[in-house]
Amino acid sequence: MSEGLHITWLRRQSLRALTDGALREPSGLALGPDGASLWTVGDETGRLFRLLLDERGDTPVRLDPSFALDLGCVGLEGVAFKDAETLIAVQEYDPAAGTSVLVEHSLATGRTVRRPLSELRGYDALADDFGGSRANKGLEGITWDPAGRRWLALKEGRPGMLLAISEDLRSVAPVCTFDARAMGFAEKGSVDYSGMDHAGGQRIWIVSDEAQTLYLFDVQALQVLRRMPLTWGPERKDRKKGGKKDRKKGGKKGRKPSRLKKAEGVVYDAAHGRLHVVCDEQSELHTYAVSP
Repeated sequence: MSEGLHITWLRRQSLRALTDGALREPSGLALGPDGASLWTVGDETGRLFRLLLDERGDTPVRLDPSFALDLGCVGLEGVAFKDAETLIAVQEYDPAAGTSVLVEHSLATGRTVRRPLSELRGYDALADDFGGSRANKGLEGITWDPAGRRWLALKEGRPGMLLAISEDLRSVAPVCTFDARAMGFAEKGSVDYSGMDHAGGQRIWIVSDEAQTLYLFDVQALQVLRRMPLTWGPERKDRKKGGKKDRKKGGKKGRKPSRLKKAEGVVYDAAHGRLHVVCDEQSELHTYAVSP
C-alpha cells in the first residue's frame, strides 16, 4: 500500500439534532458543487438535506433552512453531483422495480427521473448478482468520475461490486467484483461496501460498515492503496480530565479512540484537506483531517 495518506479525527456532530429529528439514518453524502456545503440523504425519508460548511470548508455545519427537496422515495443510500445542476441519488431497492433505482434530479428545471437499474443496457448480465431481492443487497453509493465521463456505483454485498454507468444513465457494466483478500480490503473478517466518493484520478474512497474501515482504492489497478481504521475520539473535554477519580471510573478508557459504527457515506474535500463520514446508527457526521 504505497499511498502515504493519514486521517486524523477532528470532531463529530449530531445530524438528528441539527435537523430536529428529520434525518434519522443518514446513508449518503456529497460535497456540493459550490464546495461550501454537504448534501446528505437518509433511509427513512426522500428528502435531501443541505448542510452549510463554515468559511474554511470545515465543520460544525449548519442546516440550510431555505433549501427543500424531496425526491419522493425512501431507502436512498447515496448521492453525487455531476455538475452544478445534475445530481443522482440511488435507491437501494424498490419492490416495484425489483432492483435498485437511479434517481436523477435537475436543480435547474426541478425535474426528477427514476431509472430502474433493470432498464439499463447490460443489466441482464448482472441480474443474477442483484437477484431481485434485498438479500443480495443493492446499490449503496455513487460518484461521478470526471476523467472517464461516467458514474461509478457501489453494490454493497453478496457479491460486492463496482459498476460503471454511462453518463446518460442508459447502460451499466461491471468494473469488478470485489475480492476482499486479493484486493487488499482485509486479511480476515467481514467486509461490506457501504459508501464511496471520488478521490481524484483513478482512485475512489470506500467505507465499510462491517470492517469499520476507510479504503483508498485504485480503480485501474483494482487494488487497495491505503487501508485506515475508522476511529473517533478522544473529544477535547475528555483530554482535560485524567485525575485519579476519572481513571478509577473509566476516564482512561473513555479517552481511547473508539471504532466508528455504521459508517454509511463518505465525502472527500480535497481543497480543504477534509474527509467527512456519516453514520446511521447515531445519525452523526464525523470530520477528519487528511494529511500526507
